[in-house]
Amino acid sequence: MAVNRAQQRTAQSCEQALGDWVVYTVAAQGAHQDCTIEFRPQHRRILAALPKPVQRFEHLLEKSIGPGEEEGTLHPTLTLLLHVRRLLANMAFRPWAVSDADAYNTRERVDLGLVVWAEQGASYSRLYLQIQHAYAPAEHALAAFYERKYDMSPERAKRFAAKVTDILYRANFVFSTRD
Repeated sequence: MAVNRAQQRTAQSCEQALGDWVVYTVAAQGAHQDCTIEFRPQHRRILAALPKPVQRFEHLLEKSIGPGEEEGTLHPTLTLLLHVRRLLANMAFRPWAVSDADAYNTRERVDLGLVVWAEQGASYSRLYLQIQHAYAPAEHALAAFYERKYDMSPERAKRFAAKVTDILYRANFVFSTRD
């Protein structure tokens, strides 16, 4: 899928924001680099670990957030993307670590916020419909993934995937809770 330059810069910023630690030791001959500690796999590897329908769903969700350019020093879009990338890593490698606390809003608030957002124009409406159509395939693929990778029963994998997909959906958005 095509990614614009702003999204590429944002993704690179996300990679750098969770930077690696380079560990050095000092010996008589001077400092020597011993190892590098990575705190997360690169975003491409995280997404590649998840089923294609989940990758597509997340791509659509990220596309709806926008590039996050010129937002000032707080970088709210970048902060949100970093949070979602941590969530994706947990979805792929430690799904039991995903919790409702990973999402700011309720499902009802996100659904309402996206309906209002989609009314801004035809491109918003198309993206909204794409997100809604990608939800169920992502959930089903994630259930099969959990069943296969974590040896879950079909029923447990389905419940787990439903919960995690809902949290992923909600975690991509922060809508005001004020009326």
